[in-house]
Amino acid sequence: MLLQSHGKDEVIRLLPALPTDHAWEKGSVKGMRARGGFSVDFEWDFGKIIKATILSEKGGECKVLLPRGGSVENENGQELVRNSDDKPRVVSFNTEKGATYLVNIK
Repeated sequence: MLLQSHGKDEVIRLLPALPTDHAWEKGSVKGMRARGGFSVDFEWDFGKIIKATILSEKGGECKVLLPRGGSVENENGQELVRNSDDKPRVVSFNTEKGATYLVNIK
């Protein structure tokens, strides 16, 4: 409901099945576990992600289903990848063990 990352592709999907109930319209979670050794914190409003951070516990490739206009930055603010498509798409980027990555939603 809040995070999905199963199967061989190990793509992190944020809010894949959020209930439409108004009680879930706004919220946040910390420490959600994703396959591949990632810990994810995120916030949403009106049923859409507004920001997320991904902590890489092992290093290696991270795949995220990124909304249109979204981007991923490293701890230094350097943009690693952006989704310029008109719809969500899976993006991938390399991570370092212990580093945190910011998912920006525009």
